[in-house]
Amino acid sequence: MKEFIPYLCWMDFDYTILSHMQLLRILNIKGIRGFFNTDDVPYSATMPNQAFINKCFDAMPNPMHAWTYENHPLPWLQKGKMSDLFTVCKQEKWLPIISFGCQEETPHGWLGRAIPEDKWNWLVEFVRQLGIYLRDTLKLERVYFEWWNEPTKLEQLGWGYNKYCALGNKIAIAWHSVSPNYKFGAFADDLTKLYYLKYILADKVFCKNIDIIFTHIGVGSEDSEWNENKIAECNRLISIYPHLKQSVSELTCNGIISRLNQLPNQTIGYGHIGLLRHLINGSLLGTRMDDYAIWDSNLFAITAQDKINYSAKFNKDNYKPYILENDGMELNLVKPGSINDETKAVQEILLNAGYVCTVTGKYDENTGKAIKEFQSDYKITVDGKVGRQTWDRLISETSTGLEQYIKLINKGMVFK
Repeated sequence: MKEFIPYLCWMDFDYTILSHMQLLRILNIKGIRGFFNTDDVPYSATMPNQAFINKCFDAMPNPMHAWTYENHPLPWLQKGKMSDLFTVCKQEKWLPIISFGCQEETPHGWLGRAIPEDKWNWLVEFVRQLGIYLRDTLKLERVYFEWWNEPTKLEQLGWGYNKYCALGNKIAIAWHSVSPNYKFGAFADDLTKLYYLKYILADKVFCKNIDIIFTHIGVGSEDSEWNENKIAECNRLISIYPHLKQSVSELTCNGIISRLNQLPNQTIGYGHIGLLRHLINGSLLGTRMDDYAIWDSNLFAITAQDKINYSAKFNKDNYKPYILENDGMELNLVKPGSINDETKAVQEILLNAGYVCTVTGKYDENTGKAIKEFQSDYKITVDGKVGRQTWDRLISETSTGLEQYIKLINKGMVFK
């Protein structure tokens, strides 16, 4: 697995309570996936600006304020503000992952649940202004944006994948304009809903602007999704776009501890593995520790403190920060003078596709000619270099391109 960030899903704790933060530090938490509830966005008759975003930070409540767990209210979700999510990330140097969407349990706000097209431009500008506020006012260098939590639930409202992709593409462009470190993710749904992901992947324009395919392993369905090879199937589906990575979010998870290292190399993980889910009554250990701490049949007999110790060590040992952003992990650009595995892979792909070149791993004159011929044949900019666009076509248009690409990523290299 390329990247693993031990993180919390939803802000069901109080960052002002010392014992809460002590526990999260012991557990080596490095990020939080926080819901951003569009139902709570104040009405505006004009296009949003920085003053409006500041108003939102002052006015919007904890986005999970109406959620319950097994029909029981969660006390920490009913207090605080939406801005607390970013405050704690700034304080603890956590990675914020914004799960954007609206909540089923609350009355829907002026934007509605299935956002009408006459409000699209407003929402796109709102997201851009939000990003600027996080960058310039809160000084957050890196923020991930998850476009609409569980979009398949909108289908029954007549808001299908075509609208999801069309609006999502506009928002992706706006979000990326803020910073190259502000990443954009799509799908954000259960792995059992891969039919919807296929619709998204068919939209080539949208997919060019997606960095991450967020996938959920939901509570109660972890084993079925794993045993039916849904993670591997998702990896296979997204491999047609070399720049895409799959995030396995909501790692809760039955049996996943012993299977973490089986995740394919194209996977990155943001998971709350072995964490205390509900901190009740301000207690360090809480009263619901057994609900969540380690979901593994071999560990049910151990004490709460043992679970904390196990979780802390697991999260520390498996923490892999931002490897996707490490230049040493990228596939090198294949260009004149290149001598590397990537060049050899390209030569093998082109040779098998009928182009004239020798497989040596060294970029020579014949390699350059073969690359240019391929680029010309598939209407790609003819420059003799193999970057993202040429890789995309080598993978999708040749019989051995995907196989060679998978060999490269399995060696630990990622093309960004």
